Amino acid sequence: MIDVFDLDGTISFQGAQISPALVAAIHKLEAQHHTVVFASARPIRDMLPLLKKDFENNFYIGGNGSIVKNDGKIESIAVIDIESMGFIKALIDQYDLDYLIDDEWYYALKNRNEALAQINSKVDALKLSQNVAIEKLKKPIKCILLNLPECLFAQIATLLASFPVELVFHEGTSSIDITAKNINKLTTFKKFFPNQTYNAFGNDHNDVSLLKSSQKAHIIGNSLTLKHSDLTYLPANAEGIAAYLKEFSTK
Repeated sequence: MIDVFDLDGTISFQGAQISPALVAAIHKLEAQHHTVVFASARPIRDMLPLLKKDFENNFYIGGNGSIVKNDGKIESIAVIDIESMGFIKALIDQYDLDYLIDDEWYYALKNRNEALAQINSKVDALKLSQNVAIEKLKKPIKCILLNLPECLFAQIATLLASFPVELVFHEGTSSIDITAKNINKLTTFKKFFPNQTYNAFGNDHNDVSLLKSSQKAHIIGNSLTLKHSDLTYLPANAEGIAAYLKEFSTK
């Protein structure tokens, strides 16, 4: 069986390391011959601080499906096309927007409202990369428009919808995630694990596609509602999830 875990808000809270209890519970799943995959909105660069110590050899899906780490190698799955990226840059300039744009390793970040975005501490925590100008990014795999004014959110979403991109909306943080069209956690999982059933663990809109197609879905916390034939809600705390996983590994 394959178990797919989101990171932030699912097994990592407030951007902190995965708790020892959860690490032990996930390793117990592996000891019971479960394959554990991690799928995050973070690019691989920013998954490493949470996973490298304890899960260095696992398969990572990063950037909402736009990049993976497979057998230790980082591989881009799809980049945002030139026309769409040009339009995103034009929006940023026209409306003076904040943003986080990633390529395979480098990033461009402008964030003037960390209280709302809550993202700075998650970006390049190991100081492996560099914040560069947007024009320096050769293969943009993911863009987040940050701290969008309420009066512009719907308008910008409508404008972006006419381009070949995948959009995920986060009204709580007034942000929009952008990847190449038909790229999300599920499409990339299926690319590398075709025709395989899996259990999914997630907590927000980035996880919906994976959760819906899973054999058994687990939602952490109460921020999502979902129709699924086998759905379990779990508390948003490490101890409760670890206790559940210890029982889950024996089923």
